[in-house]
Amino acid sequence: MACGLIEFGSLYLDGKPVYPGTSYKGGKIEIGPTIQNTTVSRAASKRLKWYFTGGRLIASECILKDISWDALNAKNLVYGREITVGAMRFRIRLLRGNPDELGEWMELVNAAGGPVNLAGSRLLTWGQDCEEDDTNWPAAFACIAGPWCGYYTSSEEKGFCWRPVLECLSMDPTLLLGKRVIATSNHNCQCSGILESVSDYDLVLGGSPGAHFPHGKNYKFCKAMGTKIAIDRGKLLFLEEEMET
Repeated sequence: MACGLIEFGSLYLDGKPVYPGTSYKGGKIEIGPTIQNTTVSRAASKRLKWYFTGGRLIASECILKDISWDALNAKNLVYGREITVGAMRFRIRLLRGNPDELGEWMELVNAAGGPVNLAGSRLLTWGQDCEEDDTNWPAAFACIAGPWCGYYTSSEEKGFCWRPVLECLSMDPTLLLGKRVIATSNHNCQCSGILESVSDYDLVLGGSPGAHFPHGKNYKFCKAMGTKIAIDRGKLLFLEEEMET
């Protein structure tokens, strides 16, 4: 089971990293390597935060605002497309559910511990499902009428938000050998360093590696080996290249 939020990746518009919650003005939309901005706090960084539930990542906040369902669909972000981020291959898509069966929206709110804990819970978030399969009227969700709310609205409406879902398809750590990486567990324990070796059982990080344990516990995710860190692959959830601004 996941503990709290998972940090993974950053949002890119036309190839440039931007802060979560940016208003959409057009252009290419991507999820890419985490931007490690050392000049600001983790809370104010360009890192994206997710809830890991049901084997999927669901964005903890609206990472892109003022965008229409039609614009997302034109980018193949409604029903999904495959993307690669570092060592990870994902399918990226919208939340599934509708006003009668809230589906993944309810799952997301429950993962956050209730609507009052979900960032931007009152902002309308696009869903994948459409009224009677009519793509002119897709579903949207928000916590504005009691704990849950969902309804159909015009696909051309631009004042709504994007909370993507990432389904993990595969991981190949060898793609990042020799690069500075961030390794993340399902408890959001994170280790960073140069990926020096990969085996069936562990990864070895060098190059002045570091570790971050947000809950004050290692959860047996990694261990020190002199000046290196060994990562238990059995507890490894995501592996990505670390980028710096």
